[in-house]
Amino acid sequence: MQCEKWDSLTRNWHEHEQILSQIQLFLVDEVHILNESRGSTLEVVTSRMKFRGSLIRFILVSATVPNIQDVAAWIGSGFGASELARVFEFGDDYRACQLIRHVVGVPRRNGQNDFQFAKLLDYKLFAALQEYSAGKPILVFCSTRKGVFVTAEQLMKEFVEHESKKLSLPWSRPPRIDHSFSDKRLTEFAAVGIGVHHAGVSIDDRRATEQLYLKKVLRILVATSTLAVGVNLPAHMVVIKGVRTFQNGKSQEYSDLDIMQMLGRAGRPQFDKDGIAVILCESELEPKYKALVQGKTILESSLHVNLEEHVNSEIGLGTITDIDSAKNWLRSSFLYQRMKKNPDYYSLGTKDNQTYEECIDEVVMDSVTKLKKTELIEHVESGKDSGKLTSTKYGEIMSKYYIRKATMDLILALPEHASLREILEIISAADEFQDVKLRASEKTTFNKLKKDIDIRFEVKKIEKTADKVFLLVQAVLGGVSWAEYKSMDSQPQMEANSVFRHIPRISRAVLDVAIFKKDGAQILYGLELLRCLSAKAWEDRAIVLKQVEHIGEKSYEGQQRKVYYLNNR
Repeated sequence: MQCEKWDSLTRNWHEHEQILSQIQLFLVDEVHILNESRGSTLEVVTSRMKFRGSLIRFILVSATVPNIQDVAAWIGSGFGASELARVFEFGDDYRACQLIRHVVGVPRRNGQNDFQFAKLLDYKLFAALQEYSAGKPILVFCSTRKGVFVTAEQLMKEFVEHESKKLSLPWSRPPRIDHSFSDKRLTEFAAVGIGVHHAGVSIDDRRATEQLYLKKVLRILVATSTLAVGVNLPAHMVVIKGVRTFQNGKSQEYSDLDIMQMLGRAGRPQFDKDGIAVILCESELEPKYKALVQGKTILESSLHVNLEEHVNSEIGLGTITDIDSAKNWLRSSFLYQRMKKNPDYYSLGTKDNQTYEECIDEVVMDSVTKLKKTELIEHVESGKDSGKLTSTKYGEIMSKYYIRKATMDLILALPEHASLREILEIISAADEFQDVKLRASEKTTFNKLKKDIDIRFEVKKIEKTADKVFLLVQAVLGGVSWAEYKSMDSQPQMEANSVFRHIPRISRAVLDVAIFKKDGAQILYGLELLRCLSAKAWEDRAIVLKQVEHIGEKSYEGQQRKVYYLNNR
């Protein structure tokens, strides 16, 4: 189970106590995600199980944690315990398939942007394959969908040139391929043994590519990083071509978890005794990635990034009841173990005459102050209940619907008597949608979509993720036909499905806040929007008829055309 789902489940501990009290083993795989954005949730739910569970055995597993003693101190510490958890360390000798790792640094000129450097890596890739491949299946990861095709084209070009000169080749040309792909470019690539795979490729072409690769007809597969977590296509050799990706208008490195998941595809225990992993990156990043692949990158906590969210949920759950219990809760965390050893990483500098413990306690007080300021908790500062912490109605709503603090701040900032559009805009800007990337190659598609007749609210310019989500939601509610907006670089329907996994609970939180505020207009529009989102249809459009059994798409589209004709004749 994902840590986020476990967090949501255990926030309502009392409702599920009969089942949760029976848990005797808590196993965490890939504990190194503590260092990632999701790591704070894993850290909190593990600490929660330590505190609320009884006689639970904890097993935490990872292939890349050099400071395993810090993890052991965390698991064995707090809530009355002080001994380190027992540690078992296994070397590479225990691997079913040995992994040979290479990090290739490529000099990057001053002023060279990411796209120019990616092109340079394309020119270096074929030579790297020649040097390290063993004539067995190869998997190449690229950061973008467009980059997948650019890389495949360059590999095809160099393969043909080397083949004509009878030079050594990193893979062999396959026999005749009978399958015909819907995209002609895939047919050209397949002729020389290259396959491409990403979410923009049609489902039939992707399935055909997967089968041809598994049958060893296609010898090299070029894909986006999503393949590392979505489809089981192991290879003898894995190449990560570049360690940067372009997301929401900025360049950033892959997370350590993404890198390890991609490298984890190298080596096939059922076929090989070893596997080969190659990372192509900037020369200045070479030492960092050598340390990572060798398991020497120190694991840090990420709890400090969104500490307020988790303090709020623990107050609502009753784990934290006052300032002292909040301080004890922090001291039972992995964050506390790392703060003691690496305070500079967490910007934790002691002031004059301030003890180390006082410095740690200040972190707790800072979180409490921020939560109180945004009316999520109440803090009694004097009297017999001094130090007591309780959730406000807003804090309860945030915890109940698993809302991020940045999103809750937006909801609470909604103007009085907010309109339907204003509510939908706020929901579209929710922090929960940060994984819905706005790629530069998609802007043409979404600029076309914003002009669709079924888009109710105008969007002047597509500049950020919130604009994209705002259009996707309207497209679903308006019954927009996705066929004309689907392309190799964009699959809006799939991303709309992702958005609708979060949006109902966010809209319920908006409605509950409106009810507590007694804001009639916000309640009215909040209820209307919640009904529409639940039905995936505007109430005043013919698409609402799709909820009626035996009424298909053609029928309600015919009704829609009639309504449009009557309104415009």
